[in-house]
Amino acid sequence: MTTHPAEAGRAEHYAEFYGLRQLPGPEVLVVLGNCQSEALRQLIASDPGDSGIPPTVRVPPVFELTERDLPHLLRVLASTSMLVAQPVRAGYRGMPLGTDQLAARLPSRSTVVRIPVLYDSALFPWMVTIRHPARPEQDPPVVPYHDLRTLAEAATELDGGPRAADQPAAVRLPLAPERIRQLAEQSLGRMLARERAHGTVAFAERLRDVTVPAFHTINHPANQVLALLAAVVRSQLGADPAVVLPERTLLGEVLAPLEPQVLAALGLEGPPRTGWTVGGVQVSEAEVRAAQLEWYRMNPEVVEAGVDRHRQLMADLGLGA
Repeated sequence: MTTHPAEAGRAEHYAEFYGLRQLPGPEVLVVLGNCQSEALRQLIASDPGDSGIPPTVRVPPVFELTERDLPHLLRVLASTSMLVAQPVRAGYRGMPLGTDQLAARLPSRSTVVRIPVLYDSALFPWMVTIRHPARPEQDPPVVPYHDLRTLAEAATELDGGPRAADQPAAVRLPLAPERIRQLAEQSLGRMLARERAHGTVAFAERLRDVTVPAFHTINHPANQVLALLAAVVRSQLGADPAVVLPERTLLGEVLAPLEPQVLAALGLEGPPRTGWTVGGVQVSEAEVRAAQLEWYRMNPEVVEAGVDRHRQLMADLGLGA
């Protein structure tokens, strides 16, 4: 039987998880959640000489796990003395991957630290995620994020209005500083509410002390933010909270534009970004807008779903739809 190269590469990447290599110790630490979990694992385990933290195992993010992965996950959990987990609902994707379901499979003396999903729109008040009604796994072109300013232009066209201009304005949506700060507070409030609802460690308030741009996109925190959460987790586990930051950007595959009006309103240090960076390649905002406008024209059902879901936020931004 021939193994596809991509499958072989994935198996090697998660070699301990798939049993290609032995687990690094009789007791291990596992971080389970979305795309943020692997970066957090690296930071939690950033001091290899720390005896307070057991060796860690790299596991796939929960949204990549399949039925075939369950025996491997259960084998790893049987040796897990410390589980750090984001909230996952019971029966996620038809499998027993809920946080409580997985915690029940741990050895009796294991420690569980529940951490929040880091999601903040303060720097990008118009950036959202939208699922295609028929193909929820499909992202828009160029970047996997939607811009409500572009969505509003597409909605205007769909309603019979004028076609969007070929080039965007230099400042696509001027906002008063007070409105930018208000929207940032609303985003923080949503994070606080999620922490309370899911019983995670308290973290969101710490973002008030971050003086540089805290996120690369709405769901990809900067190294400084990841390090803050890793320090909180280490403290919860009874270890020294000190974290060693790497020189590389951990979640830097996609970097969104940073507008001067937003940075100034929030009092943040650091230069603005005029365009996107995707996989290390510079992509102009105009290019992303043009590609996504054309995609919306071919997928009007996404426009309707997006407007329906984000109608209130669009109104708060002054975007007609």
